[in-house]
Amino acid sequence: MKAARIADQIAQVDRDLAEIDEQVQLGELDDDTADRLRSVYRSERSSLEEQLAAIEARGTGSDGAADAGSARAQPVSYTHLRAHETS
Repeated sequence: MKAARIADQIAQVDRDLAEIDEQVQLGELDDDTADRLRSVYRSERSSLEEQLAAIEARGTGSDGAADAGSARAQPVSYTHLRAHETS
């Protein structure tokens, strides 16, 4: 079901945000970089929440239009973002 996949993605974004906070506390990530990453993740979370709300409003989790919309924005791990930042 599409709604369940999006809910899983939201949960992953939340885990990634928590990982960013942990990295800051350990001194492995500076505040400016953490703020930029948080902004990206919060934006992604907002987009996912909008998609989930649209699916729920239609009362279906397998609508083709919803599938097409979410294919463009998939959350990635904090490690993935760091790899891009340091390369």
